Amino acid sequence: MIFLLADNVKNELVFNSSGSNWKLLGLIILCAVIIAACYYTTRFIGKRSGGGLGFSRGRNIRVIETFRITQKQFLQLIRCGDKYLLISISKDNITLLSEIDVENIELEEIEAEHKSFKDIISSLRTKKDNKEK
Repeated sequence: MIFLLADNVKNELVFNSSGSNWKLLGLIILCAVIIAACYYTTRFIGKRSGGGLGFSRGRNIRVIETFRITQKQFLQLIRCGDKYLLISISKDNITLLSEIDVENIELEEIEAEHKSFKDIISSLRTKKDNKEK
């Protein structure tokens, strides 16, 4: 749809410039609305799926880490209350493998939950600049 509008605007600019400025402005506004809708939809889905950080949101149960064994088999380290459990997940079942002591787990703080989009993009740019040097 956007490509058809763009071709229309292009043809109008070449052959008839009256009124084409309004069509071009309408096309720019339409693109801005589509980009804004994508942004807010992505934020909404990200919040509902746990932020996309590998953590599921819950009061008593959290997924700490997921490790893929095969295409449809995973190991997950989960926290239930104050216990850490290692479970195996496949297509048909979930199996408790063992309980893990807290001393044997390396936990790291996740800062990405509190970063703004601007901070994330600027950190990616600095990483890119460091790689180029």
